Amino acid sequence: MARANLCFLRNVEHNRSPTAAADFIPWLTRYMQDYPMLRRTYLAVSEKAAATAGLVIDGTLPAEAAAARIRKVLEQHGALA
Repeated sequence: MARANLCFLRNVEHNRSPTAAADFIPWLTRYMQDYPMLRRTYLAVSEKAAATAGLVIDGTLPAEAAAARIRKVLEQHGALA
C-alpha cells in the first residue's frame, strides 16, 4: 500500500498539471478497494518465488546492504573472481 501512495506522490510531483492529483485519485481509490485481493495475490506469488529462489533479499534493506549481501553470496559460491 505504501508503494501505491509513493507512486501517487511521485506522479503528482512530476506532473505539474493543476489536475495531476485529481486525475490520479480514481486509480488510487480503485487500488485501495482492490487491496485485500491484491495483497493475497502478492503474498502467494512471493511465497512461490521464495521457495524456488537461490537467494531472497529483504526488500526493506537499503540498496547498499542488499548489494553487499548479494556480493557476499556470489563470492561464497565462487561466482565472482
